Amino acid sequence: MSTASDTQTRTAPAPADPRPSAGASAPGSQDSEVLLSVENLRIGFGHDEPVVHNSSFQLRRGQCLAIVGESGSGKSVTARAVIGLAGRRARVEAARLELDGIDLLRLSERRWREVRGNRIGFVLQDALVSLDPLRTVGAEVSEAVGAHHPELTKAQRKQRAIELLGSVGIPDPELRAEQLAHELSGGLRQRALIATALAGDPDVIIADEPTTALDVTVQAQILELFDELKSEGRALLVISHDLAVVGRLADRIAVMRNGRIVEHDDSDRVLFAPEDDYTRMLIDAVPEGRSPALGEVTGPVVARVEAVEKTFASPDGSVRNAVDGVSFELRAGETLGLVGESGSGKTTTARILLGLTAPDAGRVEIDGTAWADLSRGARIAHRRSVQTVYQDTLGSFDPRYSVEKILHEALGVTGLPRSARRARTAQLLDAVGLSRTVLGRRPLDMSGGQRQRVAIARALAPQPRIIVCDEPVSALDVSIQAQVLDLLTELQRETGVAYLFISHDLSVINHVSHRVLVMKSGRVVEHGEVEDVFTRPQHPYTAELVAAIPRLHAPAEIPIRKDTAL
Repeated sequence: MSTASDTQTRTAPAPADPRPSAGASAPGSQDSEVLLSVENLRIGFGHDEPVVHNSSFQLRRGQCLAIVGESGSGKSVTARAVIGLAGRRARVEAARLELDGIDLLRLSERRWREVRGNRIGFVLQDALVSLDPLRTVGAEVSEAVGAHHPELTKAQRKQRAIELLGSVGIPDPELRAEQLAHELSGGLRQRALIATALAGDPDVIIADEPTTALDVTVQAQILELFDELKSEGRALLVISHDLAVVGRLADRIAVMRNGRIVEHDDSDRVLFAPEDDYTRMLIDAVPEGRSPALGEVTGPVVARVEAVEKTFASPDGSVRNAVDGVSFELRAGETLGLVGESGSGKTTTARILLGLTAPDAGRVEIDGTAWADLSRGARIAHRRSVQTVYQDTLGSFDPRYSVEKILHEALGVTGLPRSARRARTAQLLDAVGLSRTVLGRRPLDMSGGQRQRVAIARALAPQPRIIVCDEPVSALDVSIQAQVLDLLTELQRETGVAYLFISHDLSVINHVSHRVLVMKSGRVVEHGEVEDVFTRPQHPYTAELVAAIPRLHAPAEIPIRKDTAL
């Protein structure tokens, strides 16, 4: 058995580095060449209990293996161990951890630098953080090319970088190569990151949550790109909590829970005939269709937005219409879904509704009172009627505050006496399904689902008429996501609060919304009942969005299970 106390410093002679061709076997088939073999992998940190227990799998040329599971299940640390980045305190042990005959447990750091990029590419989720904000995208890719092909001249590296950007579907790669990361859309940034990972022409690509933060159409484009990489004979190891995305891409799926693989088989078998209860729970949590808890909305109008417009000046002096003539009404007890790609004007529209951004034209009324008609002091008081739940709850809390202080502060602005705040805090925790044991915890001491529940409790503290939910579940695991969506629906039924629900996940919008507003380039291109918009879209852009939604489609017949090597 091979053992490594520190995967980054182990030294031993490395085997040769052959690069065989894909051969005659069809990509992804059981007969195609095995590139990565993992047997009885165990990972721990210090003297703590292992976080990964006896995990085994193989990855073949032209195949995609997806590892799915909730946060803390061991997915990402498993992927990082394969590329030698589990961490300096990591204790990595395995009966076998080989890449095409190379014993990965016996590599020196120098040898790892030869393997990373050349044999294994790594794509992270957050391209904006992963790319250098001070360098052009072309320089970023060119540096990766130079690291793997030092024999190339500067001009050759630049040309190769442009070729790589074009190969991953970036339009006008010569122009984009001269831009900084923040000047590109989320989809283009992710493609640039994939181009960087391809600079060394690797056989295996590891992608950790590569589509989580992307709009549905951009997500579809990235999945098509991954399909093309598979067809070229590359092997993909994808880490994800999105089962619909996994079903679209993966040939095989390994489900992890508490550091163990609890189910591993062909993707159709795992998704549509699962054997493990945990796998069934994950699949049942995927939002499919409208929630049966949604009833007819008959409440009064609590918000009215009339022909609002907002423009912003760009650094080059041009003017961009962020919001252009947007109008809608929101009723008590109603959820209005707001969808559209990044830059469509969703967030600016929400800020105008909240009274945080003044429109250049148009009018916004909350309970019949327009923001423009209120004095500064009256606006502050009136804003209690409209609260927000953000995607990044960790960033929206003061990390020094306990849950008790967070909620007491929210109650303090309502004028509630200190003597009554403890009892009201207990009521808020009960409403969101949290026990009083969390009162002394700080945000970092809680799970993502617990933090989101505290954020909802904070939003409920002033007893608002409206809550703006800005991507409130996009960063959550599928099971936690389902719990939060059910909680929001239940609270709406009990309190009559109205939601403006912003999301790039159209499956979530379909599940929670009564009506939906589709935005593109600052304009509303479609508006109607959710069922009508999702089943009979009238605008080509809406039809494109709906067509791009990844869905779990059961095959006509599930093949009989065969005993296959992991």
